Amino acid sequence: MAISNIQLPAENQSESLSLSLPLRLSSELRQFLAHMSHEDVGIHGSGILNKLFEITNTIADVVIHLPQASTSDTLQRVDDILALKRFLFSFDRIERIHKTIMMEKMERMKQVYPAMAEIDLL
Repeated sequence: MAISNIQLPAENQSESLSLSLPLRLSSELRQFLAHMSHEDVGIHGSGILNKLFEITNTIADVVIHLPQASTSDTLQRVDDILALKRFLFSFDRIERIHKTIMMEKMERMKQVYPAMAEIDLL
């Protein structure tokens, strides 16, 4: 709640308060989840899935709304989002609304980056 009252810069002046922070965290989260089994995450219930959805959704928002990032950086984030989406969708307990929101974000990314072939994998 407190951070909602702070204007976040698009530049990396202070990375912890930058809009690009989720972009850096996306690869860290992906690497972390790659070392965990499906059961290790699932045992924590739907609360952890909700948090993972919120993080993935935030990363997707940043990719959509900060198109000035480099193409290679954007492709890496899209790849991270795809991996996170696949991971989330592998759980039966993922909420239907979360699936709908993620699919809408994927479609929006395709509109924002139509020239990137990798986006078609979304």
